[in-house]
Amino acid sequence: NPSHPYTHPYFGQLLLAAILGGIDYPNSINPSIDHSSIKEIYLVPRLIMGIFAIVDTFFLFKITERRYGTTIAVISSVLFAVMPLTWIIRRIWLEPIQLPFLLASLLIAMYLKDYISKDRIVFVLVTVSGVLFGLTIFTKLPIFTLIPLGMYIIYSNTKNWHLVGTWILPVLLIPLLWPVFAIVNGEFDLWIDGLFWQSERGDKGILSALEKLFAIDPVLLILAFVGALYAFVKRELLIILWFVPFILFNIISGYVSYWHFILLLPAFCISS
Repeated sequence: NPSHPYTHPYFGQLLLAAILGGIDYPNSINPSIDHSSIKEIYLVPRLIMGIFAIVDTFFLFKITERRYGTTIAVISSVLFAVMPLTWIIRRIWLEPIQLPFLLASLLIAMYLKDYISKDRIVFVLVTVSGVLFGLTIFTKLPIFTLIPLGMYIIYSNTKNWHLVGTWILPVLLIPLLWPVFAIVNGEFDLWIDGLFWQSERGDKGILSALEKLFAIDPVLLILAFVGALYAFVKRELLIILWFVPFILFNIISGYVSYWHFILLLPAFCISS
């Protein structure tokens, strides 16, 4: 939006630009005004998002396998792959770009326990996990609500608050590049304006977004809701910390659309 240049951080745009530039898109497909050529122009970005979705499914399987075993991992991955609601991650939005980085960060954190006696490896893994999570926030800000989830996974696998601090450092510093860029360019007022514009650009609240999700896929939404209740009864913090902070943030924020819930889709499938 030219009148609001600071509506989102830059990593998502930079990543897509790097990928498309790397394959020399659209020159590599020799575009023309022919109908088939126009279809190919639209197809290439969709294929990229499809590859992201495949990576997401693999990461989801490994996270669930690590936490709950192979059976639940297979079920959750199948749900993630075939349910109608999960097809929205094939769309070219910032949330589907975030998702593989989020899942990779959480997955790496879950393997820390295997290397707990090897300090250097643990330090590297914690740092990589933190960088990936920082890039996730640098793509779109609301994902900061899942920082408690990342901290919980780090601590539960290391029992070391110093490593939690090591993880949180890149998580906070990488997104700070965005306001720092605005300050350097003398545009901090525009940065503040962009943040407020995001929440004030419409009257769509969380209920309207949930209604849209229910219209797309009532089965997965009901299963996820029942599974979330069971997680609360069992005090399963992985599910609770994935759901609660994100939902609370969207309740108090002004503008919520159904695609904002893409970041919860893995939790929907796991809790189901």
